[in-house]
Amino acid sequence: MASISNQPQWIIDGNFSRTLEIRLPSADTVFFFDFPRRINLYRAIKRRFIYRGKNRPDLNPGCREKLDPEFILGIWNFRKKKRGLILQTLNENTGEIRVVTFQTPKTVKKFLDEIKKEGRP
Repeated sequence: MASISNQPQWIIDGNFSRTLEIRLPSADTVFFFDFPRRINLYRAIKRRFIYRGKNRPDLNPGCREKLDPEFILGIWNFRKKKRGLILQTLNENTGEIRVVTFQTPKTVKKFLDEIKKEGRP
């Protein structure tokens, strides 16, 4: 993780609070997808059926899509157990880092449409 964040440009996906302290010092922008639990659960279940027994193209080889009780509980309890810590850590770093929060898929689409309209890649 540290070797990636030391590169001139990088994108890291994930909500792992244990690595925020490594990622944030080198970040200039954070996109926080603060979607409702029902959307996150639905999408996890949908992915499981689409990629059952296959490798997802966005995962490393050998990392198969899983949907076990621990993963489901992690999604279910995210707001209660992890969201606050992540938001607190982001707020402590807002002077140096641009934080863009998306609360619905529509807000993501709107953001991307605006970028396309501005001619940014």
